[in-house]
Amino acid sequence: VCSSDLGLNEIPLSVRDARRLTSSINFNSSPPSRVLEKNDSQVVLDIKKATLGYGSRPILENVDLKITRGEIVALMGRNGAGKSTLLRSMAGLVDLLDGEVRLGGKDPRAMSPAELIENVGFVPQEPSDLLYGESVRDECELADKDNGVASGSTLALAQRLLPEINQEAHPRDLSEGQRLILVLAIVLTTKPKLLILDEPTRGLDYQSKSRLISILQ
Repeated sequence: VCSSDLGLNEIPLSVRDARRLTSSINFNSSPPSRVLEKNDSQVVLDIKKATLGYGSRPILENVDLKITRGEIVALMGRNGAGKSTLLRSMAGLVDLLDGEVRLGGKDPRAMSPAELIENVGFVPQEPSDLLYGESVRDECELADKDNGVASGSTLALAQRLLPEINQEAHPRDLSEGQRLILVLAIVLTTKPKLLILDEPTRGLDYQSKSRLISILQ
């Protein structure tokens, strides 16, 4: 949207400037309606009347969400709104205080590690948290064993997603974009039914964001 289209006399140079200059404009921020498949076999995630939190402290209350195969859903909200809490609940990493969370028809908290890996791939805000090998090749070999896939599977996918990756490099020496792609390769090797990315574009340059979009498509 151009500044002239909004009737602004100056161009905002920051998000704070844009909020100040557009404070009197009434934007329709309602999300578009989603038409879901009626076939329940297409439902990957189903959250009903869920209250989510940590211990006995609720963070989100009365949450309803359904995600079907093939959908790409963007979750938006301000800092502290509970986005990460909701995302983590999909992988069984948050206490369910009330309601239901069903991943592939089951409570993710009751799934075995093998079932979780098959059903959900979770990439946290800091992808480096999942990296502990001494080199890219070492990291991929460890992932093959952890995920129970054929030797070389993760490295082959990483090289397909990022052809220029140096398999001898230490993961901590990679750029943020390269580390994200490496973690995606680790997660995607098992072909999970649900892929969760928590703030995946943070710290990425334009080229890395474009590559990420291509991978997801």
